[in-house]
Amino acid sequence: MNFIKKYNHEFILLIGLFILLISIWVPAFIVTGDGACHLYNAKIITELWKDGKDSFFSNYFEFNPLLSPNWIGHLLLSPLVYLFKAAIAEKIFFSFYVCLWLVFPN
Repeated sequence: MNFIKKYNHEFILLIGLFILLISIWVPAFIVTGDGACHLYNAKIITELWKDGKDSFFSNYFEFNPLLSPNWIGHLLLSPLVYLFKAAIAEKIFFSFYVCLWLVFPN
């Protein structure tokens, strides 16, 4: 209890955030159950936006106007996949997600 009184809660949260970010950025890849599927979907969305009807994927896929819960993640990942390699894009996405815990703790 004295430790918590001595160091404020914000400092402890920042240490926790730092540890979480290290666990994201140190390994070469983040192992998730379906992360590769989400990255691939983001890649398809990026190609459809970038090339439109000329895209290879336009022969097989089209945008669904109905929103689903996964759309938010795919829409956030799409520009990251366009700008960075998939592994780096996923790390940036997870880092953003972890940092949101500090902004919206409850």
